Amino acid sequence: MHEREKEPQPEHAPERAAAPAPPLPRILALQRSAGNRAVTSMLARQAPAAAPAVAAAEQIALEAFTLIRDSYKQMLVSVDTRIKNTALMMDPPGSAPGGKRVRATPMTPRPDSADLNLKHGTDPAKSGYFFYGTKQDNEHELPPDYLGTTEGDNTIVIRGRDLSGATRTHEDVISTLVHETSHILVADYGEHPKTLTDAGSFDRYKDEFRAYFIEPHSTFTGMAEDARADAIRAHVVGTAMGTGGYADLNKAFWTTPHDTNQFRKDVLAHRRPDGFNLNNSPYLDRLVHLLRAQKDGKATVEDALYQITVLSPAERTEAAAATLITKMLTDLPGPEAERLKKALNSPAAVQYGKELNPNASPRVTAFLEAIPARVPEQITETYKACNPQDRADLEHNAHFISWLRRVLPGELVMRTCITVMTGGRSFLFFERTRVFISACVDASAATEMPDELRNSLKALTFEARLAYIGLCKDAYEAHVLPLQPAVRNEVSAILRGDREP
Repeated sequence: MHEREKEPQPEHAPERAAAPAPPLPRILALQRSAGNRAVTSMLARQAPAAAPAVAAAEQIALEAFTLIRDSYKQMLVSVDTRIKNTALMMDPPGSAPGGKRVRATPMTPRPDSADLNLKHGTDPAKSGYFFYGTKQDNEHELPPDYLGTTEGDNTIVIRGRDLSGATRTHEDVISTLVHETSHILVADYGEHPKTLTDAGSFDRYKDEFRAYFIEPHSTFTGMAEDARADAIRAHVVGTAMGTGGYADLNKAFWTTPHDTNQFRKDVLAHRRPDGFNLNNSPYLDRLVHLLRAQKDGKATVEDALYQITVLSPAERTEAAAATLITKMLTDLPGPEAERLKKALNSPAAVQYGKELNPNASPRVTAFLEAIPARVPEQITETYKACNPQDRADLEHNAHFISWLRRVLPGELVMRTCITVMTGGRSFLFFERTRVFISACVDASAATEMPDELRNSLKALTFEARLAYIGLCKDAYEAHVLPLQPAVRNEVSAILRGDREP
């Protein structure tokens, strides 16, 4: 289990303490005079009176759920790669499990936490009791100042209010999601194995250091890297024995004599985050799982080759240099490992895999290499050079469409032009699609079909129109749906083939 503890405070600033538990003079007095059985009996008789407190706690949990859901929506459209990647790793909050790597749900203090401390004999300074989700039908013991942690191998639990009782910001929730997702990935990859078995180990320190270092919104964000490393170290190990930090890491770091304390030396030398997939990339994570499946005979080398083609250049570089990936490749048959190594260093060397380039055509390779450069003339010229078989291989190719979305995530117009071009099997449709899109924008206020828009539709063949309406849903929603009803209906009918332009 990992945690994102109370918010890091500026140096020398006092930490905000958790709100003290309400005094229980009657319970304490009864416990001293009559024992635990009398306490239990009294609490049972008082249960109905606790209902309003439970309802209030469940309302706080519901507000936290809304906060998590809205933060997730912001993450999906973020320009920060790490934030968007983290959202892409997650099942939408509140949805049924959808097979993604991460889920998130609220954690809320139980109003009977003090009673539960008495019941279980736990120290209120070290243990608080929470419920997960939006109903108080479960009980979890955690340190009372935790703001977020992980449960199991893929669930993040997050408090919706900070230790002062104030609603947390979207930025703070997003930081927690990024932080805890890092912990989930590190645990899955097995890179810091002592994290879960030794709370005072160097593995645990590196795991926490990495998670704080990559947070997008915290007191560490914006610092120069060396200053950030120093600030995170102080937050994790404290500033003196018994002062701040994580208890076990604090003790391990400040144990004397310092000159023979190897843990202290290792911590002082650790200045940058380590481990694989520092940007929480779902694409790199998918590669890890495909390589595992390939070793077990549940995936093929072609599956892994295709996944490499959807990696960004930076991701391919990271994967090629990663100790984790190198080790996984040594577990595969030699020829397969060599193909994957070449793909990581130069995807064109293996023609992007059979899904994208089933006939290993050098012309298709040139076309695919041209797309990330985003130069229209280069894209159309390389497609023009493709022969009929090449064009048939690309037409309506689901792997190609998926790859295109990955390499041109923010280029809606260019992506649409390429999709219609390959769907219509002619380089001419790249420019004609651009003209159609432009005509839609110009016709946004028209109540009747403008000639320019009608002519742009005439310039597209039936196959090209079907490619637009069938494969470019996001473009249709952006360009056609905003048109006035009469124009929109006619354009839609023409695109579907229900009428001629």
